Amino acid sequence: MVSICGGCNAMRPWSAAIVGFLASFIMKGLERALMKLQIDDPLNAVGIHFGGGVWGTLSIAIFKYDGGILMSWEKRSFAVSFF
Repeated sequence: MVSICGGCNAMRPWSAAIVGFLASFIMKGLERALMKLQIDDPLNAVGIHFGGGVWGTLSIAIFKYDGGILMSWEKRSFAVSFF
């Protein structure tokens, strides 16, 4: 949910499902990293909100349906999307 909120008006439903699926791995990775670093986060708010939010923001450049990297396949779309 958190990862798709940033680009909900710019992505197709199938790409939103991919973004959410990949965000689950990011969340679990951050959860394990915080446990290894012995940082107390009982609600896993960092993994959910920070990890999902950053991934969701970056995924707009990849999955945007009228100019994203996967949708347009132009060399300059990478630079335009990220910069």
